[in-house]
Formats: sequence, C-alpha cells, structure tokens
Amino acid sequence: MGKKASIAAVKTQVSTSRNSLGLSDGAAAKTESLVKDLSSAWKSPKAEDYATQITEVITSASALWSSLADELQDAYNAATD
Repeated sequence: MGKKASIAAVKTQVSTSRNSLGLSDGAAAKTESLVKDLSSAWKSPKAEDYATQITEVITSASALWSSLADELQDAYNAATD
C-alpha cells in the first residue's frame, strides 16, 4: 500500500469516526439539541454553567476533528503515489 492509499484509509476512518461521534460538518445542530435537552432537564444556574461547558467541549472537539480531516486532505493532495 502506497503513501496516498494509506492516507486515504486514515481519511476514511476519520470520516467514519466523526460521523459516529456526531462531529461531522453540520454537527452544531446536535450540540444545540443536546444543550437544549439538558437545560430543559436541569433547571438551575449550575445547569446553565454545565450547558456552556458541554457546548465548549463539543465545539472544540468538532473543530479538532475538522482540522485533522483538513490536514489529512492536504497530505493526500501532496502525496505522489
């Protein structure tokens, strides 16, 4: 297996993982849904703090997965075999 094929295999796995985790492009709706569900279940100021923290974690994770996918695409495009 050449370098380009190896990168393609990793790209596929990253894409599958992002989809499984609900962190693919457009996942903001899932984040909003989760926070809405939590805030309707928890009625307190502390719940709002948790909702904010959860949103930040999910947003950060989504950005990192997206960055990884972009880096893999760049590596794939640069590979010669």
